[in-house]
Amino acid sequence: MKFVLSVTALLLLSNSAYAEKIMLSKNQLFFEGNVKKTFDVVNLLPEKTAYFKTEVFEVQNPEKGLKSAVTPVEVGSTRSLIVTPSRSIIKPNEYRKTISVLNTMSNLKKERVFRILVTPVISGLKETKGVNIKLLVAYDLLVHVKPDNASFTYNTGYDDGKMYIENTGNTHFEISNGKACTSDATECEDLPLWYVYPGVKAHIPTTSTKYTEISYRVGMRGEEPRNLELSMGK
Repeated sequence: MKFVLSVTALLLLSNSAYAEKIMLSKNQLFFEGNVKKTFDVVNLLPEKTAYFKTEVFEVQNPEKGLKSAVTPVEVGSTRSLIVTPSRSIIKPNEYRKTISVLNTMSNLKKERVFRILVTPVISGLKETKGVNIKLLVAYDLLVHVKPDNASFTYNTGYDDGKMYIENTGNTHFEISNGKACTSDATECEDLPLWYVYPGVKAHIPTTSTKYTEISYRVGMRGEEPRNLELSMGK
């Protein structure tokens, strides 16, 4: 995921605007146990030197997505993620730098979710004329750390006539391939793919009351996917 963090304007004598050009080789990591995983920061302008830093944040309410509050993780924290290096350089024609992520947590009762933010660092501008604007575009990677004894359980029901799936386990699962159909299956609409986190009720968003039959594929990493079928009022 990409964020525009800031705009730095230097009062020089000509006009230009550009952004640091990096990307991440992955957008998610999944941990089961105390292991190390890696991802790469890729320099999209290999003829130039790229400077960047990494920061780790714990996501407090992952079901809220980007609206969730996050808490910075201190460098060297012993029960969290250790990301190295925290600052680095990709030299010209080096193309990429590998980042290591170590999970130091154990005996978790519930899944924990983190974001690793990778931000370009301004290395100085060589323009001598005009106004030079450099855009800082940050990228993030979502990290899921499963508990030691992951539980894949859920309930279904109704709230004010709306069907829901509630995660009663201790780690997230994915609901996909969703369909809402009329009782005779002559009309259907696709339903969104979601992550459903522990303790969360996912209300199924149908656009019409004529759709009474719901089907989903429910899956958790490491477990066989399950087919879920619901009928309104049953």
